[in-house]
Amino acid sequence: MVEVLRTGYAPGPVIVILKLQSQYGVASSYSDEISQAFRDLGHETVVFDTADPYGPELVKLLNAGKVKFVFDINGAGTTVRIEGKPIWDRAKTQLISLCGDSPVTISDRLVTDIHHWLVLFTNETWLALYRRGFPDRVKARSGLSYLGGRKFTDGPLKPIRDRRHGVTFVGSFYGTMDKATRVMSDSSLMSGLLRDTLAEAVEDGSRATVDIFASHLSKRGVDPNDVPTRSVYRAVQYIEERIRSFRRMRLLSSIRRVPVHLVGPADWKIVPELGSNFDVHPPVPFLQIGDLFGETKINLSMLPASTGGMHERTLCGMHHGAATLSDNSLEIPAEFQNGKNLYLYDWKDLAHMDDRLEAILADEASLSEVAEAGRAEVEAHYGWKNTAETILAASERHHYWLALNENP
Repeated sequence: MVEVLRTGYAPGPVIVILKLQSQYGVASSYSDEISQAFRDLGHETVVFDTADPYGPELVKLLNAGKVKFVFDINGAGTTVRIEGKPIWDRAKTQLISLCGDSPVTISDRLVTDIHHWLVLFTNETWLALYRRGFPDRVKARSGLSYLGGRKFTDGPLKPIRDRRHGVTFVGSFYGTMDKATRVMSDSSLMSGLLRDTLAEAVEDGSRATVDIFASHLSKRGVDPNDVPTRSVYRAVQYIEERIRSFRRMRLLSSIRRVPVHLVGPADWKIVPELGSNFDVHPPVPFLQIGDLFGETKINLSMLPASTGGMHERTLCGMHHGAATLSDNSLEIPAEFQNGKNLYLYDWKDLAHMDDRLEAILADEASLSEVAEAGRAEVEAHYGWKNTAETILAASERHHYWLALNENP
């Protein structure tokens, strides 16, 4: 890679997007969407695919002083270095990472000493978890409680009455409680910790999993601060994957009559708790999910283990005119109200889910009103343009912070 010669901090006009490839094309799609949103707001962008050798061209832009900031998804740019030093510090250029996954999942990219770095998490719980794990590296960090979205499909949306799927659920599955219990059935300290944390965290949606894990460490006479962060993250990741599966399984197994169009991995087909009313289909690429939601009346949603932000799948369903039925463990923004622009349920009280779904589907006029109100809300306040505006504002605040805290 060519040596970076630039010195001094003076943002240029171009926003560089580092495009990360990922499962189902999600991160790639996000990169394209945010790039277009920046352009719509009058900013020039250059997109580099991280699968290609983009280094020399990037360095030319950096040396010419043309880069306003570099943007990536999930910390894709944090590993770019010259002679062991982060390229962004060498070039005195701001790197902004928008993380749509838990820091537990992408911790290898987030353990970094970059001075000119700003990380935005789409979940306040994830932001708190990162701050807890790496307090010495957290200087100027922010939270963004949602990802953007838009309608992918062309043309007008179908009215509710003409949609093929009454209820659609989209989600992954990591195995049953019984399987996880067998895996953790030995008497070792870690197995006991995982087992006890999992049992409590499945039922308690009000506390972060890492806090529950720490409390069980303390009960065993272990100071949580003495446990390496990476070890804690690996344990929490394992637990949260299974919390998500257990809660989803509990939700879906409570639905015995209403047909459900379930889109996810083949593992769902071997879950004995699911009845014959479930029609399981394989996952679809992210850009095709709009077609799915465009044929859906109710997007049945259950959030991941962590709360504190809106899930992009929920917003995507709304953008395509599907009414959302989501668990209320989420810290939902005040503008989203049950029965007005979405529906909510209590995942701990699922005894009458069939009755609830049948009642919603039977009142087609109210269902259409809720779906349209949800669509209007997300189009006005939860699009990629809104996300881009939030990132630009965060960038300006970070510029000010950098000016006061130049790298020694």
